[in-house]
Amino acid sequence: MPAARPTTGTRRQRTTGRTRIPNTWRTGKPRPRRISARRQSIGRPAKLAILARKQAPDRLGDHQYERGLGRLNWPVLLQDGLFAEERAILDSAFAARTPGDAGVSSGFSTGVRQLTTNMQNKLQANIAGLNQMEYLAAKKFLAGLAIEAQQPLLPERLASAE
Repeated sequence: MPAARPTTGTRRQRTTGRTRIPNTWRTGKPRPRRISARRQSIGRPAKLAILARKQAPDRLGDHQYERGLGRLNWPVLLQDGLFAEERAILDSAFAARTPGDAGVSSGFSTGVRQLTTNMQNKLQANIAGLNQMEYLAAKKFLAGLAIEAQQPLLPERLASAE
């Protein structure tokens, strides 16, 4: 019978060549700290503000909405006859916009939000035959249009209206 080898340490130490480190799991990396559900949901106010800004839809760009004239430049997909009625209403509404037409609770913003939701539903219903990039551009434009309706008029537009 062969002579027994002297053993030192545990089997894991002999096979892996390292000792067990507290607060590790298999890989030797520290375990992630567990954060209570209450603390996770609250977060720090500064972090929440940054997150809200990142996730908020963008306003329309200068090439999409000429603020001085109140003119909308529609994406190709939304220039289809399917959206003609809503497009005409929104064009006239943005052209005749007044300084009182700002804020989330204004009638202007509510009307624009309803029309853009209508248009998004039509887009969603016809998604099968649409180009993916054009669909995303149209959807982003409609989200930006709803955000734009909540913003106050710029001073340059007010000066040109008088």
